[in-house]
Amino acid sequence: MSPETDRVLNGALRALAAESASRQAPARVEAAVLEKFRRGRVLRRWRWTATAAVAAMVLLAVALTVPRPARPPVAARQRVYTDFIPVAYGEPFRPEEGVRIVRVRMPRAALTTFGLPVNQDRLDERIQADVLLGEDNLVRAVRFEQ
Repeated sequence: MSPETDRVLNGALRALAAESASRQAPARVEAAVLEKFRRGRVLRRWRWTATAAVAAMVLLAVALTVPRPARPPVAARQRVYTDFIPVAYGEPFRPEEGVRIVRVRMPRAALTTFGLPVNQDRLDERIQADVLLGEDNLVRAVRFEQ
């Protein structure tokens, strides 16, 4: 729109607003409109509350009827490891020596280094192992999660 058109339109709207400012709806019409408005708000609030209550009941019913997976027995959840396999290099392990165990993840292919059988299809998978370190931080033994 051009500035001239905007000016003319704004002037016409101001004139219309001034002319209709003195006009009002009768009090009974205003009261009826306000009553309908209030009733509508109450009705909407009641519908929302009822909908929320029904949704909560449905969720509760579903939660109570969905079967939960059975927990495995405690023994089944424990991890199973090989015995510690001594590492050939370095000094032999002495029971009185201070040691520490470090848990690591390594490729399954490392099992073949210790003469353990490995499924060839799973060579790239990583497995958990515990490495027994001596006081000098040299590896003394390794055990693998089965």
